[in-house]
Amino acid sequence: MGLKGGLSAGNYATITGASPVTTTRDLADLMDKGGLHRVGERRHARYYAAIAPRKVSRVTIDEQGNFH
Repeated sequence: MGLKGGLSAGNYATITGASPVTTTRDLADLMDKGGLHRVGERRHARYYAAIAPRKVSRVTIDEQGNFH
């Protein structure tokens, strides 16, 4: 998710503009679907991606628009 220390409900609400009720519902739904896992409780809860990051190869595009 690119947020050091995890995503808080407050961060999510700020990023999405969602109401507190929608924020709670969305985060719970993402956990139910296996996309996020939560560490901590209540105000101290932080959400992390449930998939491990993986290395990807560097891609460059030359002047003709070809990928390398």
